[in-house]
Amino acid sequence: MIADNYLKQSKYPKAITYANKNSIPLKMLSLSQYHPSLAKNHVLVAQAYIGRELYSDAI
Repeated sequence: MIADNYLKQSKYPKAITYANKNSIPLKMLSLSQYHPSLAKNHVLVAQAYIGRELYSDAI
């Protein structure tokens, strides 16, 4: 997953942008809103916000 690679490289803004603009919308169109893969994307976004110390956005 591209956003996951950005997160591992500490490129938090890129991880958030990619997940929110590309990965999450595509998965919401093709999968159930309860699909584990979609949940993983939301966790990834939260981790990126935590990495940027934006804790209230991570919730």
